[in-house]
Amino acid sequence: MLVMINFLLLYEIFIIVGQTNAFKQTKSCETCIIDSFCTDDTIYFNISISNYCQIPLKTFFAYYTDVDSKLHYFNKIINCINCYINISIESVHDAWDYTLRLESPKPSKTCSTQHTAHCGGAVSYLIWFITGVLSALFIILGILLSCMKHERNRKQSCSRNKKQTNLKPFIEEKDYMVLNTIDQWKNVIFGNELNTLRSNINNPELILHITFSQFVNIYSIAIEASEGENKLFFDDFIAFSL
Repeated sequence: MLVMINFLLLYEIFIIVGQTNAFKQTKSCETCIIDSFCTDDTIYFNISISNYCQIPLKTFFAYYTDVDSKLHYFNKIINCINCYINISIESVHDAWDYTLRLESPKPSKTCSTQHTAHCGGAVSYLIWFITGVLSALFIILGILLSCMKHERNRKQSCSRNKKQTNLKPFIEEKDYMVLNTIDQWKNVIFGNELNTLRSNINNPELILHITFSQFVNIYSIAIEASEGENKLFFDDFIAFSL
């Protein structure tokens, strides 16, 4: 009986000592995130494991990116002490910054438990900045050119409207001729009163031969009709000669 009691006491002492050593080792275990590097498809975080950690060491990590702030958790079992290992994360589309955080075990000393991998780099940020600035400049330039073109067309239209005038004073009366009419065309064209110019019933096509005393620009032709029923037929062909 005495031997059994001594054996139980020794067993309990052994368990207490073992638990104390395990607690000390766990408390002194340092798991730190010290560095990172990136490839096209994977981001690697360098983890240091101190000499006081128990193996296998169960760790718990969380990470997020600059395009997705939601935390993503995962476990990692480490089977070495006083060593360095790399933990990999698959790259995310359009993400440049990846932040890894150690959730468990927490180190007892001052140790980095969070690290951000900048995979875009200063060059990528500079390229995006230059691209954005150039795009904005092209948009502004396009707007300015469109406004300038619109303003130029408006000025040309206003200038054209200002220059338009009645060309009747520039018509050479001696070279003017009208065919297929039953009216005195000179009174209609050159008279001060409003008269009607009617075509022949048998040959209804009116042919007007007009000569100007100088070079002119013809923008439009105005035709005035009397009240009542009027019929006007014309072809799309108008001939000009010098």
